[in-house]
Amino acid sequence: TPDNARVQAVQGFVHLTRVEIDEAQASFTRAIELDQAMPLARLGLGLSLIRKGQVAPGRAEIEIGAALDTSNAMIRSYLAKAFFEERRDTLAGRQYQIAKELDPNDPNVLVCPVTGAMQRLEPGDDGYHETGDRDDGSY
Repeated sequence: TPDNARVQAVQGFVHLTRVEIDEAQASFTRAIELDQAMPLARLGLGLSLIRKGQVAPGRAEIEIGAALDTSNAMIRSYLAKAFFEERRDTLAGRQYQIAKELDPNDPNVLVCPVTGAMQRLEPGDDGYHETGDRDDGSY
C-alpha cells in the first residue's frame, strides 16, 4: 500500500535490484515521508543517490540511517564504502571497524576493505572510474 513505510522501502530495494534507480529513489523518499526514523529507507535512499553519482548526499542519508540504528553492521559497512568513495579513508576505517565489531560474519563487512582498495585503481585498470559509474552492479 502507498501509505505503508515498510512496503515502500521494500519496493525501493526491489527497484534497486532491477537497476530502476529513479523508481527506487521515489519509493525510499515516500517511505521516509511516512516514517522519518526508518534506517533502511535512509540506507536505500543513500544507495540510490550514490548510484546516480550524488555521493555526498547519498553518504549523508546513509549516515542518518546509521545514527538511527547504531547496531546495524550492514548500514555501517555501506557507510564505510561511501566514505571510501569520497576518499575519506580515516572515517571509512572507523565505520568499517564498528561494522566488524558489530557483526564479524557479515559479508558486507568482509568485502568493505577490498572495495575501498579497488576504488584506488586507476581508471581503466579494472572497469572502475572516478565518476562512480560502474557496470558491475555495485551500490
